[in-house]
Amino acid sequence: MCYQKLVKSFLDWEIFQEAYQASLNIHNLTKSFKGSLEDRMTFIHDIRRCAQSVCANLAEGFAKQNYSQEEFKSFISKSIGAADEIVFRLMYAKDLDCMSQSDFDKYKGIYNRIALTLTSFYKNES
Repeated sequence: MCYQKLVKSFLDWEIFQEAYQASLNIHNLTKSFKGSLEDRMTFIHDIRRCAQSVCANLAEGFAKQNYSQEEFKSFISKSIGAADEIVFRLMYAKDLDCMSQSDFDKYKGIYNRIALTLTSFYKNES
């Protein structure tokens, strides 16, 4: 099924909007990271990259769905992987005291929900 029949642009796709808003929130969160400069810079770069990757893969996959459903599904899969990766990276930052437990719990919940939504979507595209 071509998702584009229901949504005209990735910008209108609800899961993209949620992931994009989460990535902006993550960007702002990382501005307040504690710890050594080296730790902060590493975590900030990696976490922001993961958050942006979720969105970028959704956008690119959406554009390619008219040409290849397999490629579309591949980009959905990459977005799921990036959502899971960000939870790992946030956990690492939390365990090294760069962020609070409450912020970790909040974003873990958001990215787990994004991954679950995308997993359900992926399975329905089969």
